[in-house]
Amino acid sequence: MNLVILLSMLMQPSTLSVTSSAFKNEESIPEKYTCEGANNAPEITVSDIPAKTISLAIIMHDPDAPGEGMDHWVLFNITPVNASHFENDYVIDDSGTAVKGINGKGANEYTGPCPPQGVHHYNFTVYALDATLKLKEGASRKDVEAAMEGHILATGGLLGLYEKKNK
Repeated sequence: MNLVILLSMLMQPSTLSVTSSAFKNEESIPEKYTCEGANNAPEITVSDIPAKTISLAIIMHDPDAPGEGMDHWVLFNITPVNASHFENDYVIDDSGTAVKGINGKGANEYTGPCPPQGVHHYNFTVYALDATLKLKEGASRKDVEAAMEGHILATGGLLGLYEKKNK
């Protein structure tokens, strides 16, 4: 095996398992997590977190929205409570000490799906990082992605779908 290929394989981030008790991958997000409901973030569970993880980040992005898409949730510097073990799954929410980034509506919070028409795809991507990010509240998705470069140990994702019922 070529040394370059071997090094490339070793440097590839591993895969996190990302699930939700609210919906399954590639299925509809329940209304209560959208603009037509309570607009609360769904519970996101992460497992297979690498032992060297110092923080987690999550980005929820709708690529179907006009332009470059819409960021619905940017949360970083999430400190996993069981960072030294990872024997249990870790549930991400925004009630802890994590830093909130800015969403596409200009707020530092979760904003649920609210597509103007048709079914939109909502990518929940979780990153396990070997560092905390030196960013302040209100950082954009692009700022977070740039700061994560070189620090990603593992990634995983969950895809939710939503179409407004009351158009």
